[in-house]
Amino acid sequence: MNATPHILESALLLLAAFFIGCIIGLLLRRTFAKPAAQAVSQGGGGTAAAAVVPEPAPVVTPEPAPAPESPISVDLKQIKGIGPTMEKRLKAEGIHDFSQIAGWDEKTVARMNEKLNAHGRIEREDWVRQARALARGQ
Repeated sequence: MNATPHILESALLLLAAFFIGCIIGLLLRRTFAKPAAQAVSQGGGGTAAAAVVPEPAPVVTPEPAPAPESPISVDLKQIKGIGPTMEKRLKAEGIHDFSQIAGWDEKTVARMNEKLNAHGRIEREDWVRQARALARGQ
């Protein structure tokens, strides 16, 4: 038995199924089209096939603005234990002067240890005492 005669019939059936699927898809698309797409196609005065629905603009999240430098900002690295990285972290938290560190109480020290990820360095290196001495010398 030769299978060749059935190839042509199978191909024609597949082609017919493809076209029927395209027609059904087109009808469903027209039936369930979004109202905004219909408004654009009707408002433009052209045909529905010529109307182009613009893609929505991508959402761009702005980067947070850097903390403004204080005009009286001092070199916090004068405190032993504060390096360039820790100074940047402190300034990002709004600490720009020795008097600010000098005024910290135990709760503030604990909170800043947490925020700066300092792991108790503030107490060990006695930043508050050093800041008081430096604040008096300004």
